[in-house]
Amino acid sequence: MMETTKDSRDRIATRVFEVLKRRGDALTNREIYERIADELNLTEADMMDKYDSGLFKYRNMIQFGLLGLKKMGLVTNEERGLWSLTNQGRDKDRLSIDEYTDFQRKFWNEEVSKKRRGLSQDGLSGDRAFNIDSSHGRSPKERILLEILEQNKRILDYLLPRSRFNASPKHRSFDERLVTDEPYYLRGNGYNAQGVMQKNGEFLIIKNSLAKIEESENLAGTLAHKERQRLVMERKLLKFPTNMYSFEDEIIFKNPTIAGGVIVGRRINGWTAWRSSISGKTLDEIVRR
Repeated sequence: MMETTKDSRDRIATRVFEVLKRRGDALTNREIYERIADELNLTEADMMDKYDSGLFKYRNMIQFGLLGLKKMGLVTNEERGLWSLTNQGRDKDRLSIDEYTDFQRKFWNEEVSKKRRGLSQDGLSGDRAFNIDSSHGRSPKERILLEILEQNKRILDYLLPRSRFNASPKHRSFDERLVTDEPYYLRGNGYNAQGVMQKNGEFLIIKNSLAKIEESENLAGTLAHKERQRLVMERKLLKFPTNMYSFEDEIIFKNPTIAGGVIVGRRINGWTAWRSSISGKTLDEIVRR
């Protein structure tokens, strides 16, 4: 089981910085995952360990570390999924855990102060605002919650404005059924993916989703088969150390069935295979009922 305490996350962050320093050149997310895993002698079980939400603990810790290093001005990802040192990072000989921890503490204290000022301007105070002891900074619970919010903010920023399905006239709208902004999942032996329905009926697979490498003969000649081949050739679908394909970017497919076929490596009905991460209902039950 992966240790996911604040201390362990800070240690991972400094390790990521060391890996980039030794490399001297840019590394992809996947390359960073593999190098850190090798250095820490992580097992496949360690790398596949998940939170209750379904997020992979190991990847989550690496991404936290990269975001923290980026806030310090030490790394940059001007190209999506490709990380390199900034001039400041290259000039820095080493990064201690204490230095990283101190910076993050100060950064989040400032963020909390900004949030409190914003709440005060909105007329919120007392129990309705953050309950923070000014002499001791954030409480442990508030610190953890803020870190989780920072990690999930990018996903929420994407999901909320995009995931309403523009149903045909014979279907009731999401608003009428009080079902909005729902992410969907598709999990099984050798695959674990998350996706979002688009306004025009297309289906988006979220970055870092995992697809099955083995492909059934019944997928041959289908659009899903052609899409798998294209994504592998374009290196948007890369083999992960756990013997699965990893999506290196967000990918949009024409419909949920093609997306599902790419994930599981065989013919499926995407409308009944994809399930809501909120209600557990199928896409068909939510959109077509």
